Amino acid sequence: MGREASIRSLTQQQVKDYFAGVLLKSTYETLGSLGEDVKQTVLFYLEKNYGLTVGMFPANPRGLMLGLRGIFGIGSMPLEESIVNTVYRDLELGPPAEDGFLEAIDAARYIFRHKNRAC
Repeated sequence: MGREASIRSLTQQQVKDYFAGVLLKSTYETLGSLGEDVKQTVLFYLEKNYGLTVGMFPANPRGLMLGLRGIFGIGSMPLEESIVNTVYRDLELGPPAEDGFLEAIDAARYIFRHKNRAC
């Protein structure tokens, strides 16, 4: 209850920043599960080939998805699923109801903002 109460007292910008941090952490965790060298290599190619810096991921989840798919092909699907599941877990939203990376991330963002009364 303490964590939920403290999150509920956040401003709209703080909720946005909190969500962004959770998405970044989830992405780092997922890529880190492949090994530190692989994570750094993927981040390098996301920036070099797709113009995506780490700070851009929360504002551009479509770019993140397309970059991962460009690098891993169909092998990006388990990575996308892991990112989504970690976001939902860390935000205490239960299991994702949406199929697809973008839909699930958009739904999580919407639910989290409204759960915390930040529109």
